[in-house]
Amino acid sequence: MMCIFLSSLLVIVCTLTTVTCDVEWTTPARSEWSFECPNGRSLKLLQSARDVANNDRLWTFGCGGNDSKITNVTCEWSAYANDFGQTFNYQCPNDGVITGMASYYAGTDRRYQFLCCFPTGYIAHACVFTPNINALGEFMNYRRPDYWYIRGYSSSESLYHQQFGMYDRMFTLNICKLDKLVPSKC
Repeated sequence: MMCIFLSSLLVIVCTLTTVTCDVEWTTPARSEWSFECPNGRSLKLLQSARDVANNDRLWTFGCGGNDSKITNVTCEWSAYANDFGQTFNYQCPNDGVITGMASYYAGTDRRYQFLCCFPTGYIAHACVFTPNINALGEFMNYRRPDYWYIRGYSSSESLYHQQFGMYDRMFTLNICKLDKLVPSKC
C-alpha cells in the first residue's frame, strides 16, 4: 500500500513541475525540431511535459531495438498533419510505421510531421487505438508494447486548460503488429 501511495505521489509531483523527474529533453521549447530513429529502429518511447514558462511541450524519444522488418527500407516525411489549433488523425500509408517526428512552434501551438518507413513484404494488422497517452497539462510517458509498431498519431485540437492557464494537446496512437505477407498458393 505504501508503494502505491509513493508511486502516486511521484506522479503528482512529476506532473506539477516544469522539468519532469530529471528527464533529459530532446527538443527545445518554442523552436523547430525533428527526431528520427536510426535504420532498423522505430519509435518505442514517447515522453513529454508542459513547459509552463514557455507555453510549450518538451519531448524526448526512445527507439526500439534493431528489427529486420524495418532495416534498409524506404522512408519519407509526411506533409504537416495539422494546422495550428486544429485536430489531426495521421496514419502512415501503405502499411508504414512511424520512425520519427518533426514539429514547429508558433504562438501557442505546434504543427507536426511524421517519418514513415515502409517494410517491404510486411503488412500492418491487428491495429488498435490507444487511450489518450496524456492529459492536458500533464506528463506523458508512453512505451509501446513489444512486437507492436506506431502507425498513426492523432490529437485533439489545442485546448485551453483553465487550471494551468495554457494551451495543450492530448494525443492518441494507432499501434499495429507487422507480419510477413505470405503468397497465396491458389
